[in-house]
Amino acid sequence: MWDRRMIGVPNGPGKRTIEINLPEGWTAASVAPRRQADVGYPALIYVTVISAVEAAQINVGFKRQAQETLRANLAEEGDGYIGQNIDEIAVQAAAQVDELLEAIKQEGYFSSWVIIEECTID
Repeated sequence: MWDRRMIGVPNGPGKRTIEINLPEGWTAASVAPRRQADVGYPALIYVTVISAVEAAQINVGFKRQAQETLRANLAEEGDGYIGQNIDEIAVQAAAQVDELLEAIKQEGYFSSWVIIEECTID
């Protein structure tokens, strides 16, 4: 079983980290390799660290694809098609990533960071 989350790390003083569930299909593989963090049984964790700017660029593509998929399926199948809920969740998930990125937006010189953590539980 996979558990995936995104953690936003702001660079501003007094700001807290923000955590959301990582949308299915959202990946930073094109930007950065994931690193394996062996924390032992029962979990094997993969971690990717990217800048908030990189995460925003990835989310633009993810959001566009999610919206296009929803629109195309609505046009072809009509309202209430079988996978509509899944397509709507993808659009909502992209909006959640946008909210996370807005909350940690860069202030000053140093970058805000996004940690992507994927865990498999045996």
